Amino acid sequence: TDENSFMIQKEKVNNNMKVKLVDNLVKDIYFNPCKILIAAPHEYLISVSDNIISKFEDKLTFTFSTPFFLEANNKGISKAAALEKICEIYNITKDEVIAFGDGGNDLSMIKYAGMGVAMGNAVEELKEAANMVTLSNNDDGIVFALNQLLKKCV
Repeated sequence: TDENSFMIQKEKVNNNMKVKLVDNLVKDIYFNPCKILIAAPHEYLISVSDNIISKFEDKLTFTFSTPFFLEANNKGISKAAALEKICEIYNITKDEVIAFGDGGNDLSMIKYAGMGVAMGNAVEELKEAANMVTLSNNDDGIVFALNQLLKKCV
């Protein structure tokens, strides 16, 4: 659809990604990708996601980053795992971490952090898991949340 094409192009530009449309993903991958992003209307993704996930769930972790993006990463790769590694390197406890997110792929990070903050434009599942919901990305939600949290410290 035109909406899908627009979203794919937006994601491509925002993340400096190469995009290749293929008929058969298994036959067309000749390298080890760090992430696979499947873009389609939400209703379609929901109808095919169980079939896709069941074939690869032993090797990949799947998340809906938005209603129209189904992401696949190697097992054990998540934003929470990355935060945990950073905390280990810098000798920081997770209670000292503030994480901000807006998509389903941020859920593990929000749950891991001592203070998980969902943006106002976040998906509902993330808002429910977060310790705090702030303003949207477009309304300087991170600045607003940090100001609120700093006021509690004074």
